[in-house]
Amino acid sequence: MINTPCARSKRAVMPWFLMACLAFAFAFAMASSAFAQSGTPAGHYSIAASAYENGKYTAARRGYQRACDGGYAWGCTDWAAMLRKGEGGSVDLPAARRAYSRACDGQNSVGCTSLGVMLNNGEGGPADLPAARGAYDRGCGIGSAQACYYLGRMLGFGRGGAVDIPAARNSFKKACEQRHADGCFTFGTMLYTGEGGPADLPAARNAFDSACKRGNAQSCTNIGLMHTRGEGGPEDWAAARVVLKPACDGGDALGCHNLARAMYFGRGGAADLNAARILFKQGCDGAIATSCANLGLMLVNGEGGPVDLPKARIALQSACEAGEKAACDALEKVAQ
Repeated sequence: MINTPCARSKRAVMPWFLMACLAFAFAFAMASSAFAQSGTPAGHYSIAASAYENGKYTAARRGYQRACDGGYAWGCTDWAAMLRKGEGGSVDLPAARRAYSRACDGQNSVGCTSLGVMLNNGEGGPADLPAARGAYDRGCGIGSAQACYYLGRMLGFGRGGAVDIPAARNSFKKACEQRHADGCFTFGTMLYTGEGGPADLPAARNAFDSACKRGNAQSCTNIGLMHTRGEGGPEDWAAARVVLKPACDGGDALGCHNLARAMYFGRGGAADLNAARILFKQGCDGAIATSCANLGLMLVNGEGGPVDLPKARIALQSACEAGEKAACDALEKVAQ
């Protein structure tokens, strides 16, 4: 019999001691398994990710490289990112580009997208637009919404190959289906105008709605305008007010202008001249000439606040210079 603590134990204590021995054996087996796993590419990646989270960038960079060298695509992607940023060592753009290429070859969509960016921008080597387009195409095909969006732009502008508007529309559609805000905005615009395929206003409204919900202010303005015109669905000024507010809050001056119109005329809710005056000011600040004209007239007439002729002249002058005839006429009267 092998001379072990378990073998030497007395029969009277065997039941509990046997359990202890089994627990020890199980723990040893688990530790052995973990040790074995740590030597695999996936194990190297897991250890590197933990090191990165704890700010141990040198160890992380080394671990990601090991994972990549072992054929683990995510290891290549994260190693490339550290090489590109100079984390855990010096910046090495050529090496980053090569690592992203290996990741892309391993069907990693983020690797393909990042490779496309470096090829497009000439990082780590000369710019290569056809190769960038190819990398984006591969990334889009394996599920990267960002790659689909970039591919759509290259197809639409003829960068890295011929212009292909229908293919661009399809790429933006794929990006939108993965909830990419800019992809949905561009896809919605093409559906609205009929670029690359037939116009489809209900589908355009849906695409703009998806983009608006993800923070694209222009899309919020577009769907708001579609609500006011009854395009792609019923006219609904109340719904227009709802989406024009985040459009304006997000910095889209046209959204502010159209929300001001709703507030001024009481469409979709109660009139609020004070709010309209503030919103026309925001539209005017964003170079919407009609907003400047409307703001000027409200300042002249004391609507939504006190009369302020000096500010009225500034607003009307701006609108007049932009071609708003009504503002020019009002400016002449104010000047008298």
